[in-house]
Amino acid sequence: MGHKGIGATANVQDEQGVEFAFDRAVEAIPPGQPLRIIVEQNIPGSDFRLLCVNGKFVAATERRPASVVGDGTSTIAQLIEQENATKSRLDTPTSPLGKIKTDESMRRYLSEQGFNLESVLEENKIVYLRKIANLSSGGLSIDATRTIHPDNIILAQDIAQHFRLTCLGIDVITRNLSKSWHEGNFGIIEIN
Repeated sequence: MGHKGIGATANVQDEQGVEFAFDRAVEAIPPGQPLRIIVEQNIPGSDFRLLCVNGKFVAATERRPASVVGDGTSTIAQLIEQENATKSRLDTPTSPLGKIKTDESMRRYLSEQGFNLESVLEENKIVYLRKIANLSSGGLSIDATRTIHPDNIILAQDIAQHFRLTCLGIDVITRNLSKSWHEGNFGIIEIN
């Protein structure tokens, strides 16, 4: 699986979830490629990207899964349609946000939460539509630069300096970016 979370399933809880995740991963493998699937430990927390330029930390963003906010009258499908119609989600190379995509993963996650696309959400109720915070499927990016612990900055810079790349994004999951990675519950997902 190359990018944008294609074929990835997070926080698998039961046998049905394993079967779904396996099938989704297999579907994402290009024809003719060997069957290779990675299974990783689930680390609870939020998804962050730590950005380093020329070996120095410059910014952190929290990436949140796509979500909608109830208005008391609209279905989740209608809320998605309304959100996708906003100027920020034009789905062009210069638009800041991608369109929220409706697919089987979304339907499954909504079902796990007791909802479906026809559910009407009470006013101001936030419902996340995915477990994974990919921006390409409608996720949000929020500045978290001021909240990062100094130890996490040092870790990011050590990684960036090791790889000697001009621009490097380090994707991590942690419950709290303001706590040191030494305290545990901090995992590096990937380096871009």
